[in-house]
Amino acid sequence: MADDFFSEIGRSLSRFTQQAVGKTGEVVEMTKFNAQITSEQKEVEKLYQKIGELVYRGVKNGDIEVSDDLADIISAIDSHRAVIRSARKSLAEVQKKTLCPKCHEIVAADAAFCPRCGCAMPIPRAKLESQSVSSAETVEIEEVEISEDPGFPEA
Repeated sequence: MADDFFSEIGRSLSRFTQQAVGKTGEVVEMTKFNAQITSEQKEVEKLYQKIGELVYRGVKNGDIEVSDDLADIISAIDSHRAVIRSARKSLAEVQKKTLCPKCHEIVAADAAFCPRCGCAMPIPRAKLESQSVSSAETVEIEEVEISEDPGFPEA
């Protein structure tokens, strides 16, 4: 009788172990498929973003005519980008840095070129004014206007 009891416990444990292994395999497979789905969804979102950026640039360049709904979205994007540019400029000032006139990256004040896009950085006005200039020499201080659309997504 004790043998039957222990045999039954052994069979029950064996069934339980097989079921647990089967369930673990299912969980692993489900996890793989969920990871694949998530990865593909992220790729689709990136492509949607690229489409949006192309449409935005096309509208700004006058290559694409838009509906009123899309024009409202473009206007909202422009408003948000203006706030971002203003905040980047303020951040650069607090950090005693400057903005690249092309891509709006925050750059060290003494940098000759932007590390992001390679644009030549303007010489700071204070640096030019502090240099002694003889009366025969003239130095023009160029005011650089920050471009409206840097061609890079705002970070």
